[in-house]
Amino acid sequence: MTGSRRRYGSSFKIDVVRKVESGLSAARVARRYQLSPHLVYKWLRLYRENPEKAFKRGGSREFENLDAEARIAELERKVGSLTMENGFLKKVLRRLESNGGAKIPMDGER
Repeated sequence: MTGSRRRYGSSFKIDVVRKVESGLSAARVARRYQLSPHLVYKWLRLYRENPEKAFKRGGSREFENLDAEARIAELERKVGSLTMENGFLKKVLRRLESNGGAKIPMDGER
């Protein structure tokens, strides 16, 4: 093991707590998110003691913003890739339609 701990954002923690409060068992929620049940109970206790300040820390917002920026960049790359793929497929479809539905040989076919 590397000794490093996973960090969870406040929105994730609140989501986990709300799932437990909605009636799901803490053990089931812990399995779903691959968490320790003890951690889920700890978050639940902290949230019930003081919901507004339960998961606030000085620097955690900075980590959440970095995570959000990385996620946005990843999604923008994916949109670009899918746009290019969509354009390619439209060209292929137009070509097929212009050939009157004739079979176009695939790689290796003649």
